[in-house]
Amino acid sequence: MKYAIGFVCSLLLCANALFAQRELQQAVDQTDTRAIKEWISAGNEVNSVLYLNEQKMTMLSYASLAGKAEVVGLLLNRGADVHAKVNFEDALMFAARNGNMEVIALLLEAGANPMNENRDGKCARDLANDHHNTSAYNLLKEETEKRVNAIRARSLK
Repeated sequence: MKYAIGFVCSLLLCANALFAQRELQQAVDQTDTRAIKEWISAGNEVNSVLYLNEQKMTMLSYASLAGKAEVVGLLLNRGADVHAKVNFEDALMFAARNGNMEVIALLLEAGANPMNENRDGKCARDLANDHHNTSAYNLLKEETEKRVNAIRARSLK
């Protein structure tokens, strides 16, 4: 009987968590910054891993994929880790797929590394190219070249 009660409680907690994640996903989709601020203010970790669209990702990654610049800015201001990777993918990689230039610029400004690679050896620039996002590809190529040149210059000193 104890195990049955424990099992039911576990199911209820799991269902509650999935419902909360669905609400959070909807808040991002609708750019409902008030709901997102309330979620963070309630003590939820801004960098927690969520299961959205049958994929694990951070809220920053989801907002980047959705092209929600206002939400990305809010999350960065609230301490979202631009370097966080889930399953070898970071927010910049998701933004590159979407091609939203404002989101990509926000992430780069916050310190995202365009040279990070996923498990397939692809960086954000490659993902932008794969999804035919030419402007995003060009920006990420330029940013990568700047960083490579800066690394070379430092090594010559």
